[in-house]
Amino acid sequence: MSGVRTPRIYWCTCGDGMPAIDPRVCLECGGEAVEVYGVRGDPMPMTDGVWKWVREAIAWSLDVDESVAQRLAPGGAGLRVKLDAVEVAYALVYGGGWAGVIEFDWEVYRWVFSPRGWLASLVYREKLGNVGRLEVRAARGDILPWTVYHGVRSDKIGARIVARDVAGRIVVLRVEKGGLRVEWVEAYREDAEWPKPADWRRMYDLHWRVRVERMFREAVEWSEKVLREYGPGVVRLSGGKDSSVAALVFAEAGGEHAVFSDTGWEHKETIETAERVAETIGVNLDVVEPPRDCWRLLEGYGPPGRDYRWCTQACKLGPTARYIEERGFRTVFAGNRALESPSRARESRLSRSRGAGGGEFIASPLHAWTSLDVYTAVVTKRLPLNPLYEYGIERVGCFNCPSQSIPELQLSARLSPDKWERWSSFLKRYAEERDLPNAWLRYHLWRWRFNPPPRVRVATRDLLGVRWDKLIEKLYVTRVLEVGTEVPSVRLFNPLGGLSGLSDLRGVAPALGAVWEVTQHHLVVKPSRYSMVVFYQDGEVYVEGGSWEEIESLAEEAIRAIAMSAACTGCMLCVKKCPHDAINVIDGHRPVVDQKKCIACRKCLYVCPVAGYALLSQKVGLQKTIEEMLEGG
Repeated sequence: MSGVRTPRIYWCTCGDGMPAIDPRVCLECGGEAVEVYGVRGDPMPMTDGVWKWVREAIAWSLDVDESVAQRLAPGGAGLRVKLDAVEVAYALVYGGGWAGVIEFDWEVYRWVFSPRGWLASLVYREKLGNVGRLEVRAARGDILPWTVYHGVRSDKIGARIVARDVAGRIVVLRVEKGGLRVEWVEAYREDAEWPKPADWRRMYDLHWRVRVERMFREAVEWSEKVLREYGPGVVRLSGGKDSSVAALVFAEAGGEHAVFSDTGWEHKETIETAERVAETIGVNLDVVEPPRDCWRLLEGYGPPGRDYRWCTQACKLGPTARYIEERGFRTVFAGNRALESPSRARESRLSRSRGAGGGEFIASPLHAWTSLDVYTAVVTKRLPLNPLYEYGIERVGCFNCPSQSIPELQLSARLSPDKWERWSSFLKRYAEERDLPNAWLRYHLWRWRFNPPPRVRVATRDLLGVRWDKLIEKLYVTRVLEVGTEVPSVRLFNPLGGLSGLSDLRGVAPALGAVWEVTQHHLVVKPSRYSMVVFYQDGEVYVEGGSWEEIESLAEEAIRAIAMSAACTGCMLCVKKCPHDAINVIDGHRPVVDQKKCIACRKCLYVCPVAGYALLSQKVGLQKTIEEMLEGG
């Protein structure tokens, strides 16, 4: 991960206890902290919203009163580390070490809690809720019949039972339809105590003195060097915690300019936080907006997904890139961190800008920081913190971000009701038009377009009865309507075509070939002597060629041309890529190709960042679809 180690997590027992990731020796008591084994990852502080989720999950999963759940999860300083899961799950560290796992369970459609470590032993010793004993020696993954268990039972699917097996070990069981699944096995701890809320201010203070103060100084010095050698620079301010600290580092290194991209989908709290941060650190904040309305583009592209992020390109990066180009900034500072995702981990701290991000270089001063490091800097430096974090939302940008989990989307619906009502209405109409199953809406399966993670694919099939390969066929942006056999041809439909209009498309069409005919209802392009592309006002496209290979290529390029004219962001990549200076962007979002200069190399169509999203699919080629239709008669 670019040389960035996944941090180890420790717990010091002095005072009321304290979670930490560095060092192993506590500055206050001088004692050695104990490593929390089994928990590795990017540690995040537990906010009030997360504590609320934990208490509700404990009460439901263990069948205990709210007062007991409050004692088991008293609040204060604690850490959570994201785990691999179908939806979302966190390992929780508080009260003396690993306390349990909280997960949003698709089967019961709610948060559930599975105890670990000291908390599991405490629940058993105090006989809290579903507690009993096993007649067998348990092993993780076993499915046990109810006959080997004696104690308090629960008939709720997804509930947890804490028992001791014949070897005296603590066993955590999940109630399932076929019996009891052994979820966790560990040694019983006689010394387990009721947790006390640790002081989060003390946690941040110690973490700053031990680790973050040094990291902050180094980040400022590094940023000063980058600005000297690769400036001038600008910082992307998003209203999130990472970009806020990156902006502070940038400002203390001498940077003066920040940019915020308002897509029209941001939470109002996010916009307000970005403005407050800029004012606090003393930088000039410019706000850019997309030239095309994102709600309008939604009709053409369909809902964005984690593997289909047209919104990022069309509504955020493109407009920002144009601003950066016009202002002459070479280096763009951002709050990217290696521990955020595998893709971020593959990036270096200073890298060449790729695609439509703008600038020549991307500088990430917080590249090796953890989430806890960032929170510590926010609190210590008294930066404004987006209030959405307190609710438990991690992705605080757009209200409908596909990277959010179901619980986060539920909160977004409550916090941005007007936007969510419009979004929900669109999704319902979209699902009805494509005959999508109810599960697509209830489980927010729109968050993936073509390639969900294996866990999601399996759960969709086994729990929801939905096959993803069948679902994909209903989600194609471009649809093949008809295939001609006497004259090799294909008739397509792309909804973006109805948004662009033939007048805008006329500006891009020369990239395909000679514009042959233009009327009120259609536009004809002749790429070669034996081929023809006809664009219609309603979004239909007719492609004719000398071979099916040529038709496939022309069809793809025709769809790219439609997207380029309908969703142009003004990023200017096409202008930079053209070898003959044959293209210009008018009014910030209308690409126009000079037919006298253009040689139809079509490089502009392939460099356009929004064009690829309009194609048939990232997995199923047009040629395959044509072959299937020909075979079908």
